[in-house]
Amino acid sequence: MRNSGEKIEFVIFKNPASVVIEEITFRGLLWLFLRRLNILEWKILLLQSVVFLLFHINYVFQSPLAFIITIPVGSFLCGLLVWKSRSLAPSILVHYLYNVFIFIK
Repeated sequence: MRNSGEKIEFVIFKNPASVVIEEITFRGLLWLFLRRLNILEWKILLLQSVVFLLFHINYVFQSPLAFIITIPVGSFLCGLLVWKSRSLAPSILVHYLYNVFIFIK
């Protein structure tokens, strides 16, 4: 069980930093790189989801259900938000709130 100090530290410091870094990396820089290679947006959406999933390979043993369902679906939805909004802000918010929900529960 996590104590309230750990929860506050995660919500305020650790989670925002990791979320921003991941979103900039996978749905910012990677997306931009693939777009500059003239890859179609829907293919980029799929590719960034796969790369994000592979980056979270440690969940295969930690939480198989998350690895098989939650991470790919979440990554796809965050990618869709970036594609349609042309902004990282919505995906950062969704990713942050998801992580907080999972950590707090």
